[in-house]
Amino acid sequence: MNTLVLQPATARPSAAVPRRAIAPGAVPREAMVEAPAAAARTGLLQRLRDAAAERRMRRIRARRLREEGALLMAMGQHELNDLGVGRCELAGHLRGRRAG
Repeated sequence: MNTLVLQPATARPSAAVPRRAIAPGAVPREAMVEAPAAAARTGLLQRLRDAAAERRMRRIRARRLREEGALLMAMGQHELNDLGVGRCELAGHLRGRRAG
């Protein structure tokens, strides 16, 4: 007498995990879906890095201008005359440089 034994469909490995033939160099579908999101994250990170670098350069430039202004203010009248700047004009020049 022959007996037929039935197994559930999920017990077979081929039914549990569908296999696809992937060509060499092909991008899986999952990666194609994640690619725009990853590109957006990369773009956002790059914009944040650029903004941080710009703020850093602005701070450095402002600090240099303050230091240069302090050096100019510490100069004597004769040294300022050699530069072609009068003491009374110096504050205006420094203010104009900071605003620009």
